[in-house]
Amino acid sequence: MKDILITPIKQTINEDLIKEYENDIEHACDIKLNVSFISHNASKPNGLCDEAWNSIYPFVNKLANGEYNLYDGWMKDPKTAMISCNDGFRPVSFLLKVLEKKDIHNDNVKLVKLSYEYKDLFFDMMEEWLRIDGVTSPKAIFKNDYRDFDNYLNNLEVTFPHDGLIPDSMFFLLDTNINKFIGACNIRHYLNEGLLLYGGHIGDGIRPLCRNKGYAQVMVKLALEECKKLNIDKILMTCLDTNIGSAKTIIYNGGIYENSVLEEDEGILDRYWIDLK
Repeated sequence: MKDILITPIKQTINEDLIKEYENDIEHACDIKLNVSFISHNASKPNGLCDEAWNSIYPFVNKLANGEYNLYDGWMKDPKTAMISCNDGFRPVSFLLKVLEKKDIHNDNVKLVKLSYEYKDLFFDMMEEWLRIDGVTSPKAIFKNDYRDFDNYLNNLEVTFPHDGLIPDSMFFLLDTNINKFIGACNIRHYLNEGLLLYGGHIGDGIRPLCRNKGYAQVMVKLALEECKKLNIDKILMTCLDTNIGSAKTIIYNGGIYENSVLEEDEGILDRYWIDLK
C-alpha cells in the first residue's frame, strides 16, 4: 500500500455566505496552507481535520491501493487527485499525491561518527558542499576549518555546556553501497530558549549532488533512533516555510506542525514536534 502526501493548497473564504448564513463561532478553520500530511496505509494523519478526512478518504484509499488515473484523465498526473473538504463557508482544496519509495534502505545507509577512517569521504563531501552551496545546514559542520582535521575532530561536538552552547552529537550518513558520505545531522541533547523557539533538536543536511533521492527521510529516521538512545522522547524540528522538501521529510517521520515564527536572520520558520514515546 502506498503512502499518500496530503497538501492543503488553497482555501476559499465565502464572505457573503458567512455573513448571510453562519452563526458566530469561536474557532473557524485555521489550516495552514502548503503544510503537508502523510497518510500511511490509508489511515488518517495526526493533526488533520476529521471532516476534511471524511471528504478526502475515498480518494486517499484508491490511490493508496494503486487505483490511478481517477475519472479517466481527470488529473495531468494520474497518481494525484484534487479534493475539497465539505466546509461550504471556507472550503479547502487538498492535493493528494502518491509518494514513491526511493531505492534507499536502512541496510545500505547508516549514521557514523567522524574518524580518520572516513577522512577522505568527509573531505570529498565538504569540498562539494562548499563549492556549490557554501555554508548551509547543518551549520555545526562548518564552524571550524575541516582541513585542520585534528582540531576539527577535537571540536566537532560540544561535550559540556558553555557559552550558550548545548551538548550535542554529530553523525554523518554513509551509503555503504557506493562508499560515500551523503550528509550530516547534528543532535542537540536538550533545548535552550533559542533552540526551543528556532533551532530544534536536529539540524540536518544532504550534500548538493545527492539531494532529491530520498536520503533525507532515511537520515532523519536514523537520527530519531539516536534521539531515543539519548532518552529524548519529544523532538522539535524546524525548517523555513519555503523549504517544502524539508517539511515533507519532517512530516514523513511523524512531524506535527505547531506554528510558525519569524527568525530575524533566516525568515519564517515552521515548527514541528515528533513524539517518540
